[in-house]
Amino acid sequence: MNAHFWPWQVSWADRLFFADQAILLRETSFFARRPVMLFLIELWHQGLAIPRYIVFQSVNALSLFVCLVMIHRESERARARTGLLSQLLFVTSYTIFFAFLSPMDTFSEFFQYAMLLIGFFLLETNPVVSTIALMLACLERENSMFMLPALLWLGYRHRSVFPTLLPFYIASGLGIFWYLFGASMADAPHRFQHFGRNFADVRFTVETILSVVLALGIPGTLALRALMLKDYVELDPRLRAYLEAFLITVIVTIPLTLVTGLAREARLFALPLIFIWPIAGCLVDQGIVARSLQRPRLSQWLFWIFSMLLALVIPLFEPTRGVFPQVFQFWALAFGILFVALTSRDLLYRPKGTALLPASRITLDAGSKAVPLGSPTPGP
Repeated sequence: MNAHFWPWQVSWADRLFFADQAILLRETSFFARRPVMLFLIELWHQGLAIPRYIVFQSVNALSLFVCLVMIHRESERARARTGLLSQLLFVTSYTIFFAFLSPMDTFSEFFQYAMLLIGFFLLETNPVVSTIALMLACLERENSMFMLPALLWLGYRHRSVFPTLLPFYIASGLGIFWYLFGASMADAPHRFQHFGRNFADVRFTVETILSVVLALGIPGTLALRALMLKDYVELDPRLRAYLEAFLITVIVTIPLTLVTGLAREARLFALPLIFIWPIAGCLVDQGIVARSLQRPRLSQWLFWIFSMLLALVIPLFEPTRGVFPQVFQFWALAFGILFVALTSRDLLYRPKGTALLPASRITLDAGSKAVPLGSPTPGP
């Protein structure tokens, strides 16, 4: 609704009426797959006589505030004085910055994000609250269970950081049960028809590729570069745990989303960033961009290939839905420039002994004389 009308074209009374009608159409609107949100809306509406649309936006605003608080808290816990930077990288992420524009519509995911952040970062201090929060996240959005493989890995590999993951296992079990036997099964057959649509033609294919890339954005770029560091094992164990969980969740989320969802809804690909947003400021503060990579030659090839891919697809990018396509096109161009800037050190990498200038202009210091390369070196 917000994406199709200018604010001055629709009165508040009409906006409230149409929004309430959309919420009431539970079987045909996205609220059919958000039972917790629908329950909260009806609870506040019936108990306090508040219009459903006001309740919905109030829950979204409160959830966004909780996300910011949890990101700041966890970032400061990992590294002092990085909380504000992590919050800045969160709010400027592609799917958050355009949360109220269609087809992004991330505003409907803030409650899920808040519950996931509360659940993960209270595992050690308050398992009861953590279990409830994770259960609500899994019931609200079934794709929360995409994180299960990453958390199984954390429980196996990083026991010192996450001594218990039992709350998430309980919540995931309840979420799976709800998905298999609840309202979400009503549209399950249709969900597996999206893959062909995501790659229906060149326009959809380009949009699909850029939806993945832009959703992960700068925080994802920082995380992937950190995973390739030569001194990766020297990073703080908590940072390494989050980075590995992010990588596993990316591997799980991308193919499952391409099969079961519309790629133009880029927010679906941003779920792995739940592990990165709280430490994004730490990655910047530790100079991730300026540190050496483990396999510089391979990394250089990967970054060049990815840069060429961006240069090829960005000019072809034309969103298939939305009233402000130029905004998304500009953001794609800006990301391409930022990506090259962040990886320029690797793109221009030269192994030791490799010339940056033509051989005829390189000189060697032989005593007090500069001798052109290839000329006989004078004896002592």
